[in-house]
Amino acid sequence: MIRKTIKTVLKVLIILLIFLAAFAFAFHVITCSLTDNYSKTRFGNIPTSLAATFFMMLDNLRYEEIVLNYYSNGGDSSKGNGFVLYGLFIAYCFMMPIIFLNLLIGLAVGDIDSIRKTAAMERYTSQVEHLSQLERALPTFILSKAQIMEYVEHPNRPKNLKNKIVDFLVKLLSPRQEQEKKSEDQTNMDQRIARHEAQLKQISSTLKSQSALLEELRDILLDSKKTQLATKLNIETPSSAHTQKSTVSEFQV
Repeated sequence: MIRKTIKTVLKVLIILLIFLAAFAFAFHVITCSLTDNYSKTRFGNIPTSLAATFFMMLDNLRYEEIVLNYYSNGGDSSKGNGFVLYGLFIAYCFMMPIIFLNLLIGLAVGDIDSIRKTAAMERYTSQVEHLSQLERALPTFILSKAQIMEYVEHPNRPKNLKNKIVDFLVKLLSPRQEQEKKSEDQTNMDQRIARHEAQLKQISSTLKSQSALLEELRDILLDSKKTQLATKLNIETPSSAHTQKSTVSEFQV
């Protein structure tokens, strides 16, 4: 975990050094004309200016000793260096302590989160590698005696005091992360089951509403067919009566 975090910090370290060098040179150029001993020892040359800029990012910014004492210790206001120093100090406060430190913390937290997710698998991998090296180092006659050819477990058999003590020690010495992972998996499984049950209830209610709608459509179709049949019968009945009357009149003639 420490190795991955260091690698991540080293990737950002180049950009950090560029900004530190830029601010260190700027503070050295602006405050090199001051007469106080503090500014001379802090920003008097490039190495001390780099160190001071780096420790300002981690510790106190010393606003009073850098900015407020500028004019009282020989600062040249006619060249406008005071305004430049104010702007430079504000830019430094935003860039280095706020942005870069939070960026480094975020990268470290992201690495820790990704490491935590894969820690169990990496631990198993390291255990397998360690056992493999141990098997290669031990003599053959020791491995032949220590090798287990058959292992039988009876889960339904009642446990005696010895087995209970062994289970307690295994549970106590087992990694907490694995137990948390099991509880997290159980919680995720319960949530997934509850989600599936809600989806099944929704599907069931949707099917019921669709079946009711189909029954209504069936009733409407049956009613329309009955109406069409009745209308057809009403149309055919007068024509048949007229045909019968004409047949009777012809017979009488």
